Amino acid sequence: MIDKTLSDDMQKAILPHLLMTEQLVEKAIERETGREGHVTITAMPDLGLANNPVRMCGGFFTGMYIEWNTDIPFVPVDATVNCCGVSVFALNGRLSPVEFLAGVDRARAQAGRVGYRWNFERGNHFVILGQTSKGEYLAVLHASADEYKKSLPDYALYPVPGVWYEPEIKTLFSDSSDRYLRYLVKSPAIRFISIAQRLEKINQERMRTFAEWVFGDNLVSELNYVSHYGMPTESSIAIGCSWSPQKSVLLTAPGRDIFLIENNEEGAASWLVPHGFGAEVPNPVISYNKQGLQINGTLITSEETVATLPGKDIRNVHFKDEEIEKHVDHLLHKVNARIITRIKPLMMISKDGFSVYKKGAE
Repeated sequence: MIDKTLSDDMQKAILPHLLMTEQLVEKAIERETGREGHVTITAMPDLGLANNPVRMCGGFFTGMYIEWNTDIPFVPVDATVNCCGVSVFALNGRLSPVEFLAGVDRARAQAGRVGYRWNFERGNHFVILGQTSKGEYLAVLHASADEYKKSLPDYALYPVPGVWYEPEIKTLFSDSSDRYLRYLVKSPAIRFISIAQRLEKINQERMRTFAEWVFGDNLVSELNYVSHYGMPTESSIAIGCSWSPQKSVLLTAPGRDIFLIENNEEGAASWLVPHGFGAEVPNPVISYNKQGLQINGTLITSEETVATLPGKDIRNVHFKDEEIEKHVDHLLHKVNARIITRIKPLMMISKDGFSVYKKGAE
């Protein structure tokens, strides 16, 4: 395992379980091939809780990257592969709150008509109108290709009842039977990987479409799209970290600045970057037993049991601005990055509804 965490209490509670995940994937590969499996998990600086209970029950958390070396197609399905990312667009001016909300309503309606799922008000997804320090107006969208999680059974990638690959799932248990690993090999794994690797372009186009619906004639051009969930290669999965080799987007907390960042190492072949601050609970205790996963004594069985964990929140969400800046500096140092653009949110639609923040530059 490669440990790039900040070594806070949340991360210290998770790391032993990621080590077990690494070992289970190695054992599964050895079981299928008869040869030693080589697996590496990179724990990122924002390693924390996932909103997805299936992911954590299977031993995967948000803020990690796993890669394996095997001569047969192989996929651990409880990593809950999808494609999620951030798109940044240039605008030709500022929208009023009324215009912004009208665009959101228009996009919701259009999505329903063409079969898209409006998912910008779920989890940590959002649509933001922001402004740079130079006075430029930008749109920032954060969402996943939600249709490929569960709602298209013939193409979905989440391991839910009725999914196309359900009969092909193989399961390996730990020696104590407290942990399990579910995975696919060979033909179903090939199809799974093929779908997963098409999703990056699908989600990028999806974000463009939603941006056009929300911002209409104010939309000028796409400046950047960065995936932070998906399968960068046939034998790796990113869970809450981007892999674009030169540029990325660092999210922070609601209402706080968003950063476009750049790799200090020019010409790098790969570059792993946290997508945000990560989620935590105070005084974390994580355990697995025959009942399942327990976090601070709560048996994790659904998204609701995760969402209602006492004290669960974005890491450092209540920090003052200067403390946020120090945390961002620490993250950038960890991944050898520098800020190229700072975006100040002006208004946002998210799971918390509509928010208007400080006025930007005139």
